[in-house]
Amino acid sequence: MSEKVAILLSTYNGQEYLAQQIESIQNQTYKDWKLYIRDDGSTDNTVKIIKEYCKSDSRIFLINSSFRDNLGPLKSFFYLLKKVQASVYFFCDQDDLWLQNKLEVMLNEYSKTNYPQLLYSDLSVVNENLQKIPDNNFEFLIGKITNQNRFVDNDIPGCVMMIDRQLRDLAVNYTKNYTYISMHDWWLALIAESFGKITFINKKLVLYRQHGNNALGAGMKSQNNIFQKLFSKKVINLRKKHIKKIYFQNNHLLEEYGDLLNHKYKKFLIEFKKCKYSSYYGRYKFLNKYSLKRTSYFQTIAFKILFIFDLKNILNEDIK
Repeated sequence: MSEKVAILLSTYNGQEYLAQQIESIQNQTYKDWKLYIRDDGSTDNTVKIIKEYCKSDSRIFLINSSFRDNLGPLKSFFYLLKKVQASVYFFCDQDDLWLQNKLEVMLNEYSKTNYPQLLYSDLSVVNENLQKIPDNNFEFLIGKITNQNRFVDNDIPGCVMMIDRQLRDLAVNYTKNYTYISMHDWWLALIAESFGKITFINKKLVLYRQHGNNALGAGMKSQNNIFQKLFSKKVINLRKKHIKKIYFQNNHLLEEYGDLLNHKYKKFLIEFKKCKYSSYYGRYKFLNKYSLKRTSYFQTIAFKILFIFDLKNILNEDIK
């Protein structure tokens, strides 16, 4: 494998676990990589740790416009994407651990094509001590989303993702506004679905660490009954926020990439946008036409009920 491999890492107050993550990259069986780190305004010893590794390993680089800039993970990762030139890109979280063969396995599954590509693997959810968490619902959802369902849910966290240069260029050159983008990984998955190919590698290559400071985390299996899962106020508000988020994110994709989209996805996104003005029956027909579903049975039920009967209110509501 002769690809120029870039690993992108955005850090923020990650001193506790950062060294373990960097060393798991250094211990990869595939050695020809470069790690580019952007710190997002840490106030602990994160930058000091990064600089120490930069001194000891010529493959590690600290990339910053200003250490005072706190962009958030979405803009921070896009900053790195814009700055770094490579053939393929991996995304890295500061608190996980990569299995030694992660790069090798994923690169062996990749072959150059004339269309954009995204590959992703499975993961294992672990606690702060890297012990497996058995009762979680996150790792069982990865690898379950295909086709238009990617526009209503995401099963590709950035830490298991690899993209090629073509996908990177599409994302960097046409994404002008970040306001309605949920997260960099989901946005890249939408672009890959719309213009290229997504490949799932059914191997657990990352230890996805859960602790009190996660920016995003893996949910635990709920012990509530079906009624509570579907109709508690907290859950309903979460589902409403999700619907609002995907509606505006999909509209944003249509605005940014509409002239490039093929007929299949342009038609889908236009119909999705029109659902705001449709009747209950019109939205029901739309969901059935595309067999839209989320990553779990209960989420799908809640999504369909709220989308059909409450979409107009949700889009105008300030949901807490």
